[in-house]
Amino acid sequence: MRTVWVLALVFLTSAPIAAQESAADAKRSIRLASQCIKTSEETSGMNKICYYNCPIIQGSTAAITVKAYELCPLTIDR
Repeated sequence: MRTVWVLALVFLTSAPIAAQESAADAKRSIRLASQCIKTSEETSGMNKICYYNCPIIQGSTAAITVKAYELCPLTIDR
């Protein structure tokens, strides 16, 4: 009888971990699938703001900040 309880406990505690791992994998695959293309940039003080269009998510834009002397990447993953 104890063996059954131990097996049930192992199963119940490992199931949420597997669900969390598969959810993380799903988020990672979505993130890798959306690549954003640089549309513009502007310098503000010692920083440069790089703007991107993300076509996978319709109408979505993204922005990153880099040092004013750095080049904006042509694409970023979101």
